[in-house]
Amino acid sequence: MKSNEIEKFLKKLGIKNDDLVMIHGDAIVAAQLSVNQYDNNPLSYFLNSLIEYFIPNGTLVVPTFTYCMNENDIFDKDENKSQVGLFSEEFRKKKNVIRSNHPMFSVGIVGKHTEKLTNYNLSDCFGKDSFFDKFTKLNGKIICLGCPLERITYIHYIEQKCKVHYRYIKDFNCAFKDNGKTKKIKISYYVRDLNKNASLDFKYYYPKIKKIIKESNFGRFKASAIDVKKLSKATKLILKNYPDILVGNKNGI
Repeated sequence: MKSNEIEKFLKKLGIKNDDLVMIHGDAIVAAQLSVNQYDNNPLSYFLNSLIEYFIPNGTLVVPTFTYCMNENDIFDKDENKSQVGLFSEEFRKKKNVIRSNHPMFSVGIVGKHTEKLTNYNLSDCFGKDSFFDKFTKLNGKIICLGCPLERITYIHYIEQKCKVHYRYIKDFNCAFKDNGKTKKIKISYYVRDLNKNASLDFKYYYPKIKKIIKESNFGRFKASAIDVKKLSKATKLILKNYPDILVGNKNGI
């Protein structure tokens, strides 16, 4: 597969080069690329091509989550590796990528809205003025590339907004390094209720939102793109009638 297919693929998904986009990706998708003699790392080449597409007018975000959930496990954005896969970790190490200070849900960002999206309320993972809240207000879009839609962490932002019964707020005492200094912070996280079915399962939810999803193939892998404002609006309406639909419960469907 030739590298110039990357731009064509993004355009098929309706992604413009001035968009704000968060990508949940699997590194295996890059293995299809035929790279040149100067860059024999397909994943590195793929990520460079993505960055080039969005610079200078757009913004590219990749989750770099770490789940540092206590004061002894001090989060250092420059040192802690991403715990959500090779795609994420390789992006984190790219030149000009700025990482946020959130001990649990940090993100790596490059592009126009970097400053706005790395300076947000760290004390509530999915609440007011969190990364996910600001991402919504800036009209973000999400791409799932080579991975299922259940990977979309943004869904937890909607769940918290709608106060689903199978999750609840739990506070964690965390710490992170900022300019060489350790800062302690209490963070509210909308965690799963382990006594209930709280794992995402979209088998009944997906058919109800399919019309707002743009889909395409990148080589042999599937990809989906979603406008988060449309996703949020549609999901809130669906949850009113089917409060357990995000966790695969029929609820009378």
